Amino acid sequence: RPPRRVLSNPARIHPKHTAATAPQPSAPPAPRRDPVPAMSSSPRTVDLGHLLGVCVAAAHAACETITQLNAARRSGTAGAFVLEDKEADDPKSALTIVDLAAQNTILRVLKPAFPDIPIVAEEDQTEEAPPAGVEYAFSPPAPEYVPVPEALRALPLHECCVFIDPLDGTKEFVDNHLHNVMSLIGISHLGVPVAGVIAAPFRSRVVYGAVGGAVSGLIPPPPPPTPS
Repeated sequence: RPPRRVLSNPARIHPKHTAATAPQPSAPPAPRRDPVPAMSSSPRTVDLGHLLGVCVAAAHAACETITQLNAARRSGTAGAFVLEDKEADDPKSALTIVDLAAQNTILRVLKPAFPDIPIVAEEDQTEEAPPAGVEYAFSPPAPEYVPVPEALRALPLHECCVFIDPLDGTKEFVDNHLHNVMSLIGISHLGVPVAGVIAAPFRSRVVYGAVGGAVSGLIPPPPPPTPS
């Protein structure tokens, strides 16, 4: 594969009851989700929990883009689907409109929130506008703050980097082995991985976590077999 390009600059409802009926216990409260807090007071630092929350939202949006354009491909409305082979005579290096559109979606979520964070992206594309001739809905979810250790809440911005592989498994995607397709976003600090997102658009699953924190989105293991 050619070298990757660095993109610079880059309530609660209570049950009804009457005097004739005893009050029913209320449902347990939903798990608390912390909203994304305001950006750090210093424009040169970043809270990893905020950054990871935005990356999770970007991954969800990328999954939506990928599934939308796959539906367009199946209906014959996606136009020129495979644009080129990035390496001659190597079908595994195929570049499709979905690669570009998914990366574009991630950048459209990430860059407004963190306009100056360094980004290394898989595809040679810096434009935030959708690729020419490609139409798809863009409605990313609101980011949610991801709890991280206190030591990762004020990292110098220039020491962080976001890595994007918008469509990992392009050859499998072209061949309709869709369960092998993923969208990947990684975050490093001083060159060391500290957080990441793995999104599987055709499994409807997004897994993410940070060093020293919990991992979210994992499928719980099956219960042990019942002794006979």
